[in-house]
Amino acid sequence: MLHVPGEPSALLRLLAPWLPHADGGWDPGPTFGGRLRREPHLLSRLDLGVPRSLLAYLHRLSGLSGWWGLPWSIRHPALVITGDDDPIVPAGNSRILAACLPDARLHVVRGGGHLLLFDSPAEVAPMIGAFLRESREAGRLAA
Repeated sequence: MLHVPGEPSALLRLLAPWLPHADGGWDPGPTFGGRLRREPHLLSRLDLGVPRSLLAYLHRLSGLSGWWGLPWSIRHPALVITGDDDPIVPAGNSRILAACLPDARLHVVRGGGHLLLFDSPAEVAPMIGAFLRESREAGRLAA
């Protein structure tokens, strides 16, 4: 499937998190983008550096392997949300995905990164809530 590749340096940090970084520590900003570039403390409760087990590392790698399904197999309304500062999965991929889905709504969060729920919750939560309410009202979601 056609896709826009992520930034090589961000992908390398995910593939080989044990390699030393230029600044001596692990900074989530260059890896995940968005507000985390300026406010890395937003992830202070999460340990996203070196995976704790081989299985966790393999799960991380599986996410980098590409599309997990055929977008045209999705027949329900879909909400596609992306950040315009995502070094791992550039926003162009979400545009491609939304274009392939028969009933998709695309939102690009200005300044949002890969972990939108952590770096832009005030922008993302209302979008998700509105989408779910509208879908329920239209009878497309079970109550």
